[in-house]
Amino acid sequence: MKTALVVTIFSCVERFIGFLYRIFLARSLDAELIGIYQVTLSVIGVLVTLSASGIPITVSRLMIKERESGNIRGENDVVSAGILSSLILSLPITLILYFFKNQFSFIFADARCYDLFLIILPGVVITSVYAVIRGYFWGNQNFFTYSLIELLEEVVMCLSGVIIITLSKNAWQKTLGAGQSVLISYIFSFILSTATFILKSGKITNPLLKLKPLMKSSSPITLMRTLTSFLGSIVAIILPNKLVASGLSQNLSMKLFGELSGMAMPLLFIPSTVIGSIALVIVPKLSQSYYRKDSKNLNFAILKSVDYSLIISCLIVPIFIACGNEIGQIIYKNQNAGHYLSVSAFIMVPMSLTLISNSILNSLNREKFTLINFILGAVCMIFSVMFLTKFVGVYSLIIGYLISYVLTSLLNFIMLSKITHHGKIYLKKTSIYTLIVAVTTLLGFFMHGILFGRVSNFVMVLILGVLLLAFSCVFIFVCGIFDFKKIFTN
Repeated sequence: MKTALVVTIFSCVERFIGFLYRIFLARSLDAELIGIYQVTLSVIGVLVTLSASGIPITVSRLMIKERESGNIRGENDVVSAGILSSLILSLPITLILYFFKNQFSFIFADARCYDLFLIILPGVVITSVYAVIRGYFWGNQNFFTYSLIELLEEVVMCLSGVIIITLSKNAWQKTLGAGQSVLISYIFSFILSTATFILKSGKITNPLLKLKPLMKSSSPITLMRTLTSFLGSIVAIILPNKLVASGLSQNLSMKLFGELSGMAMPLLFIPSTVIGSIALVIVPKLSQSYYRKDSKNLNFAILKSVDYSLIISCLIVPIFIACGNEIGQIIYKNQNAGHYLSVSAFIMVPMSLTLISNSILNSLNREKFTLINFILGAVCMIFSVMFLTKFVGVYSLIIGYLISYVLTSLLNFIMLSKITHHGKIYLKKTSIYTLIVAVTTLLGFFMHGILFGRVSNFVMVLILGVLLLAFSCVFIFVCGIFDFKKIFTN
């Protein structure tokens, strides 16, 4: 947990800086351009995910496997195979999309997206190779090095973005400048990570020996994460078009999508910062226990990870539901964004469970199972956007997220129950934490009604934030489902 705390601090600082930058973007660009920026990044995300998303965790796991078997050279072979694999996937895609841009312009509903897309496109190859080096850091448990590089990458993107956007003359040039800053940050992290890899005695050896097993293990994870990014791109294309078909203008449709996806959703994924840190640290430990057949430590680590994930959601959800409108006004000066945050905040609970259970199952060589579960959830998401937008508008995306995460987390924990035989414990903990969220949220609504109109938005968020956090902690302590002293003990 000490290591997880360090990673979490770095991640929180990184997200906070990125969060401030997003506020800067929201105030420098209008909602329509934010929507274009968001759509473009989602497609870039698909390409990066397709190229290397499953490789880092697979590299780290196979490195541990080789180390446990005493094959030190095999660790370097795994890393080398990862780099070759990422280049095989990323380089052809990048070249095709760059030189045949006229044939692929149909990808975006708005032609301006492709201009922004071409600026960031070279970063796909760069980031894919960097992803392999991340796996090398994970496998050696160099979490401080990894976290520092990630933080510096975010700082470089934000600083370069602020400079370029400030010096730009019009809104579209500012949007292109935002894309240029993304590419600059990719180049920076690649150079720094490569230099660090060399300084830590990392070597490129024969990649062919480990290429096949690495690609076999990483393919389900890569496919799942590619489909995740692809799902985001599909939604980014389908939802605005469905809103237009329901009678809204293109500009208004893109504005609503920008407010929900570009403003509210980034806040909604705040728990993933901490949960991601826990997953990052716990994965090598789980893999090590798995290959050593140490079931005691394996089960203990899984239960602890689930506990922390539920607590994080439990502490944040009531605040977002009760104060969503005020948070939107404070951060974005946009009431719609705050409303969407308040309405969708309850998704955090199944989302957190999905994130941590995916990481656990992937570290236990259950990649194919998590892929199947994700596909089932993704189908529900697409159906929601395709068929409900006509009736509920942009809220179809919120409904889709809810159904997808509930189904995926349920199926994941059914598998975990078979592995650990702790199904009743998972069910009991989830039920109690959900009850705590519900009761705390009701208290939040009650206090919001008392304070509304009497204090400013900032004071409202501050008072309710402290009150609801304290109430949730007391409630958890009274229920006896978690001892906070565990955070500070081995």
